[in-house]
Amino acid sequence: MLQRNPDVDIVRVQDMGSIEADDPTVLEWAALQGRAVLTHDVATMTNFAYERMQAGLAMPGLF
Repeated sequence: MLQRNPDVDIVRVQDMGSIEADDPTVLEWAALQGRAVLTHDVATMTNFAYERMQAGLAMPGLF
């Protein structure tokens, strides 16, 4: 069962209806929405995130 905390605004990819979205699409959506991405996928997601940073594209959640 999912627990909800009204003080935390979390959206899962599954909730967006984009479960098959590729990593760059998820990162772009998050950037447009001003959201950080939480992931266990260190195999590919981090590479795409670094590519976005190197290209000067927005990456909310990075300091």
